[in-house]
Amino acid sequence: MLLILIALSLISGSYSACTFHNGWTVTRSASNQVLCTNSVRNTLVFQPDGNLVIYTSANTALWSTKTASGQVGTGNMGQHVGFTSGGALEVDNGSGHVGFNTNTAAAGGTLVFQDDTNFVIYNSGGSAVWSSGTQGNSFFDVFWLLKILTFPLLTFVTVTCDCSYNYFWGGCSINRATSDGRCCRCALHSLSCSGTPTAGSCGVGCTSYACCKAGGGSCGGYAESPVGSR
Repeated sequence: MLLILIALSLISGSYSACTFHNGWTVTRSASNQVLCTNSVRNTLVFQPDGNLVIYTSANTALWSTKTASGQVGTGNMGQHVGFTSGGALEVDNGSGHVGFNTNTAAAGGTLVFQDDTNFVIYNSGGSAVWSSGTQGNSFFDVFWLLKILTFPLLTFVTVTCDCSYNYFWGGCSINRATSDGRCCRCALHSLSCSGTPTAGSCGVGCTSYACCKAGGGSCGGYAESPVGSR
């Protein structure tokens, strides 16, 4: 249960897709500006070197505008990133030089950093007109994260039951029922008994003769058991 809660905490909470509208703009600062963190904790970052970058939660760069000072020269490094009124993602140097532009027309549309880590421009009709192509590049894919974290529970937490030998009646009865409501099959071994969970459903904590019979095993340790079956 603890592992499942950890998994859910990693994929939920205040982390979600971010939507930017026409006219949105951010000015470069002296430190990293995290513009969005999605549900798998991948990030969209405007860096102090002028580059807009998508990072995985493991800090691996997936995509960038390639507008860093080392790529375009200090004079042309990204100063502003924004979603223009005409519907394009753009990075400029603040002096008229455009270092990156998607050349899209999506007035009235949206720019979305999605939970699947794709960065997409949608026009006013809801159709995608550009994307970063980074969908599915999650450091932890949600489905596999849950499978990995719950695997120890599925593998190492084994449901059991137990049967005991009743010397008065000379047969088996359920001593400890399964914890998940499955039936328990009792097996007679001379003067001892053992129990094995079966696929049937008998209800949590059921140790009655009826539940023993439903398990399909040896149930001679109950007063209700016919004498001939002991």
